[in-house]
Amino acid sequence: MRKNYLSGLQNDATVKDALNLYVAPEGKVVNSGESGERFDLNGTLKAFLESDKKVFLLLGEAGSGKSTFNRYLARDLWESYELEDRKEDERIPVFIPLTTLEDPNKNLLTEYFTEEGFSIEQIQQLRQKRRFIFILDGYDEIKHRQRAFYTDNKLDKWDAKVVISSRPEYLGPSYQSKFYPSGQVKVFEECELAPFSKAAIRGYVESHVKHAQVSNWNAAQYQSALSHPDLQALIGNPFLLKIVLDVLPSLDSKEGSSNRNSYTRGALYEQFAKNWFARSQSRLQGIQLTEEEQKTFNRLAEEDFIKHGIHFSQEFALALYEKQVLVATYLTEKASEGQEWGAFLSNGDEKTRLLRFNAPLSRQGDQYRFIHKSIRDYFVARALWGGTEKGIERGQLLNQLPLVKDAAVLQFLSERVRQESEFKAALLSVIECSKEDGDFGVGASNAITVLVRAGVSFKGTDLKGVQISGADLSFGMFDSAQFEGADLRNANLRRIWLREANLRGAQMSGVKFGELPYLQERSEVLSCAYSPDGKSYAAGLASGEISVYTTSNWEKIYTLAGHSASVLSVVYSPSGAQLASGSYDNTIRVWDAASGTAGLTLEGHTDGVLSVVYSLSGAQIASGSLDSTVRLWDAQTGDCQILIQDSGPVRSHAWKETFGVDYLGIGSTDKSVRQWELKKEEGEYKAHLSWGTGQNFLTVRGALMEGVVGLSEMNQRLLKQREAELA
Repeated sequence: MRKNYLSGLQNDATVKDALNLYVAPEGKVVNSGESGERFDLNGTLKAFLESDKKVFLLLGEAGSGKSTFNRYLARDLWESYELEDRKEDERIPVFIPLTTLEDPNKNLLTEYFTEEGFSIEQIQQLRQKRRFIFILDGYDEIKHRQRAFYTDNKLDKWDAKVVISSRPEYLGPSYQSKFYPSGQVKVFEECELAPFSKAAIRGYVESHVKHAQVSNWNAAQYQSALSHPDLQALIGNPFLLKIVLDVLPSLDSKEGSSNRNSYTRGALYEQFAKNWFARSQSRLQGIQLTEEEQKTFNRLAEEDFIKHGIHFSQEFALALYEKQVLVATYLTEKASEGQEWGAFLSNGDEKTRLLRFNAPLSRQGDQYRFIHKSIRDYFVARALWGGTEKGIERGQLLNQLPLVKDAAVLQFLSERVRQESEFKAALLSVIECSKEDGDFGVGASNAITVLVRAGVSFKGTDLKGVQISGADLSFGMFDSAQFEGADLRNANLRRIWLREANLRGAQMSGVKFGELPYLQERSEVLSCAYSPDGKSYAAGLASGEISVYTTSNWEKIYTLAGHSASVLSVVYSPSGAQLASGSYDNTIRVWDAASGTAGLTLEGHTDGVLSVVYSLSGAQIASGSLDSTVRLWDAQTGDCQILIQDSGPVRSHAWKETFGVDYLGIGSTDKSVRQWELKKEEGEYKAHLSWGTGQNFLTVRGALMEGVVGLSEMNQRLLKQREAELA
């Protein structure tokens, strides 16, 4: 496996080039924004591999360097593996591009090892006897991402650390649970790639100048051009930085880097494509071709080789996109099994073969793909805005492709809207056509999604009868818009502006506003808790009541009455069978969570109960009070098992178990935190102070004080209470 992996890095020119230019990336906390604190990603991964955690999810936008980092990580791990003496005890690194597998949701490891030449018996031996680090690249590029990825692939059956990479916009809400064993969130870790820092950009530029085969610029010229505000917004992305460095000399060859007014993402990709095919044309002119190849090349060059190359790439990108795949699998000797790709990948036509060999594609065995997904997305977007030149008619591309949820293609298209008024007008015409003709529904949904993303305002616009089912109108400006009779089914209306809009008669089943109505209670809400399965929600009220809701539709199912004062704390038992509540009336009440029936009333505190927690087994309840005590209760009988005297009112406490020992952490208004060890000794529960941040307690447990002289009787009693070992 090591030999195959390392040789693959050398044989793929694109990958080899990326690794030559590799700059160690930084990570940051997910969703921490531009101000998020950066950290060394390599160090974080090393700590993960040495920890008890099992899954590391690496997030990053398209082109942020996820795949390059994963390949570099795998190469680094292989080098470390080779240095070890007892290799059978070490973890084997395995890099798996998920897009190369037929069904990564079924059993990706069996499929991968089978393709590597292992038998089923050998795979079983690997699973039972060896340890692994599985680096799974490109989760966002597979189908059926809604499934439980970790469980469905039986990753828990292997002794393995798992690193998974993905673009965040393709994960959906509450995605984390897909990537770890059920109920084991503590084994999961995630972070996102931070954009390149200024230092990283400088290092990358210097590497580019050093390794570039043809470069008319030095590092200083690049740095000067990169100071342009438009480019500053792009070059934090490693792949976009590579494209910018490739195309800057040709973009600025006439105007000079300091004189160019603006750069756009689309213009950079367009120039990248032109440069690619220009270099290909020059290379073909300098090599020996067969007679037939030469005739075909001469004809293509005469007609415009670059134009032909871009058209071929565009058509292949569309074919991939229509099938919602990134990889085309095609074997010449088994052409019947991949007939849909024959027009692009067969060798029967000399023109097709020449253009394919010189297109920005990579090939691994019988699999073909663009050297980067964003290049495929650009060619798809290019085909779409090219299709508007003569107006968009029924059945054309905009009316066929599912674009609404494709952030990458939408980004190219929305940029084009801001650049070209003709494209904007064409999209508006599609929306208008949908009012009279349902066949324009898909195109209209795509069109209005692009326009909203481009910041186009629809304030006061006549949208009566438009058919835009499934469109994404989030953050759109639609104040005073006329939506009478419109088809808005399943549309995304998150944070939309709809002030004084008219929606009479509109179809709105399945619309998503991105938020839920708030729950209106009759008195102040002082505490709340979800059940362990998330299906119920309890709110403790100042009135002394507890409202219990079902989270499926947020209907109130119970009102629990029994406390005579405000409910300050509510908590579900670990099994979800009980609900416990603490109140200003000095009591704790236990309720049947399924029926709402009142159970035990726990009495003993002399002041309000501020916090209530269950033990991890659910057998005990701990309560903290304004009377500066914590009491431990039997959850079934209501017996008080332990009384812990603290130094101030107990605001909060938490239960934990470590190696079979129970601990209770207590937070008090005296600004201290203490941890108590709970033990059952000779049939009785006892609490021993483990540590505390406050100075109010003397901590002498276990101190040897035999033969000490001069202690008063009072001090001897104190030391015994604190469990010092006196004679």
